[in-house]
Amino acid sequence: MPTIERLTESIRSSRSGNCASLSHDECVGICEAILLDGEDCGEVDVVVDCNPSEAIESLRDFLDVSLEDAEEIFRRANGTNSTGDTSDCSSNDDDDDNNNYDYDDDGNNNSAWSDDSDVSLQSTESDYVQDGECEICERQMRTTRHHLIPKFTWKYMKARLVSGASSYKKGDMETFKTTLDMGFTEHDTVDNHEFLHALSSSVPSAEMARASTVKLFLAHYTADVCSKCHSCIHRHIDNDTLAQSYYTVGKLLEHREVYKFSRWAHKQRPGTYKK
Repeated sequence: MPTIERLTESIRSSRSGNCASLSHDECVGICEAILLDGEDCGEVDVVVDCNPSEAIESLRDFLDVSLEDAEEIFRRANGTNSTGDTSDCSSNDDDDDNNNYDYDDDGNNNSAWSDDSDVSLQSTESDYVQDGECEICERQMRTTRHHLIPKFTWKYMKARLVSGASSYKKGDMETFKTTLDMGFTEHDTVDNHEFLHALSSSVPSAEMARASTVKLFLAHYTADVCSKCHSCIHRHIDNDTLAQSYYTVGKLLEHREVYKFSRWAHKQRPGTYKK
C-alpha cells in the first residue's frame, strides 16, 4: 500500500506527462487528492488504503500520462515490481483511520435512507471528518465533507474550466462565466460570489489551463456538513444539478427542501433525529 510520501517521490522521479513541471507541494496536494480524496491528513508517511484502479486512473488524469506510465508510477510508490501487480494495495482491517471519510456522489456511506419518514443514517467512525459546525444546519457536531462540485461531474466541469483559461488569464470574467455555464449573472464577481472567489483565491490565472491544477481545486472545494444534511442534499438534488446550480452553500440553502430540512435540523439536539 502506498503512502503520500512514496507516491510523491514516484511522481517527481517520473519524466512522463507534466510530472517534471510539478513542485513538491503540488505533488503532495495531488497525492492527497488521489489517496485521501482531497483531505489533508497531516502525515505524509501514513500507509493509505486505496482502490488501485481508481488511483491509477486519477494519476492519468492529474498527470496527463499514459496508462502504462500511471501504472509504473503507482507500482514504484506501492513497492511492487511485476508489471501490472497492484494487489498489495488492499484493505487493512486494522487501520480504520485510513478509511475514505466522505460520501459518494449519491450521498451514501455504507447506509441509505430507508424511506421518506426516516431521516436517520447509521453513523460510523468512517463517516467522521471533524467536530465542527455544519454549514447547512449550523449545529455543532460531527461533519462530513461535501464536494460542492460532485466528483461525478468533474470530467466536464474540468474541461469547461480549462477551456475558459484564456479568458480567465486576461481578466475577461464575463466570457469566462459564459464558458462555465453555471448560471452566473452580470453582477457576480470574484468579490461577491462564493465559487468565483474560491477559484480566484486558489488557482493563479497562469495555472488555469493545467488540468491537474483545476482538478486539485475541485477536490478541495468542499463544505463541512453533518451526515443528515449531506444525505438530504443528495436525496433531493442530482449531481448535474448540484454542479450547475447548487455549487455553493448559499445556493444549497436556496433549495426549498434543503432549506426546510436545515431549519428543522437546526432545532434538534446533535444526535437527535426523530421528530
